[in-house]
Amino acid sequence: MIEDNNKILLCSDCFKDEGLKLDSFQIGIDDNTECPNCKSSNGKKLSILIILLLCRRYFSHGTFTKTEYGGAPLIEFNEQHYKKSNIDVSSWLIDDIKLLEETAKVGFFILVQDYGCLVKLNLYNHYRIKIRLIIL
Repeated sequence: MIEDNNKILLCSDCFKDEGLKLDSFQIGIDDNTECPNCKSSNGKKLSILIILLLCRRYFSHGTFTKTEYGGAPLIEFNEQHYKKSNIDVSSWLIDDIKLLEETAKVGFFILVQDYGCLVKLNLYNHYRIKIRLIIL
């Protein structure tokens, strides 16, 4: 983990994906200094805490799926999966994922690794299709 939680690491202009740009612009710090990553002075600045919040909002909350008995996100991230990400994303999101992984030292993964529980509930095809649609 990064030692200084307030140090600016990225900005909203660092991302290619429009959703990540907009979300990071909403939660970022209004600061006209140069971004250490992309050198933009226009984007909202992101510290490690804001980057982790962005990951939570965009990936975990963004893929949350409600079921009859609750729900769960399809994509999660943590430090244990750093350099072991296993999500298949669209081409325009690949560089953004790598940037987030390297900056926050986290890895992204599909929460439902074993589809056995879904097969038992007869939800396997529903979630397999839903995962592909959300990620791609």
